[in-house]
Amino acid sequence: MVRRDTFNRRPFANLAGLGLVLALGCGADDGIEKRYPVSGKVTYNSKPLEKGMINFIPSGGAGAGRAAAGTITNGSYTLTTHANNDGAVPGKYTVTVQSKDFALASVPNTTGKNMPDQVAVGKAFQKAKSLVPAKYSDPTKSDLSFEVQAKPNMEVNFDLKD
Repeated sequence: MVRRDTFNRRPFANLAGLGLVLALGCGADDGIEKRYPVSGKVTYNSKPLEKGMINFIPSGGAGAGRAAAGTITNGSYTLTTHANNDGAVPGKYTVTVQSKDFALASVPNTTGKNMPDQVAVGKAFQKAKSLVPAKYSDPTKSDLSFEVQAKPNMEVNFDLKD
C-alpha cells in the first residue's frame, strides 16, 4: 500500500503546541490582583526571632482578600501570596506570628519513607513549646496589624513583647 500523504504533520503540531504554551505562559495571569513586595524583621523583646512563620490575614473575614505568609529566619521574612516572595495584595491585615521549638528531625519516622507520617508531625508541632506568647498566633487576640499599600519594597517590622 502506497501512502499518499507524505507530509509529516507531527513537527508542525509540536511547534504549534509549544507556541501556545509560550503564549499562555507569557501572560502569567494567575487571577490574583497585583502584589507588592513586603519584607521586614520580627523581634521578640528586641532580639531577632530565630525562626517562625508570619501570616497576614485579610481583615474583614472571608472574601475580604488574599492571605500572605512568610518564613521567619534570623528575624527576617519576605511575604508570599501565590508565587515565592511575590508580596501581598493591598489591603488591611491582621498579623499573626508563630514560633515553636520544633525540629522535623525530632519526629520518629515510622512510615519507612523519606518523610515521617504527617499526622505525627502535626501532633508533635502542636505539643512543641511556643517561643513567643500565644496571643501572637491567634488572629482574634493578636494586636498586630498592617495595611499593605500599592507601593514597592515595603519594610514592615514587628517587635513582640511579653
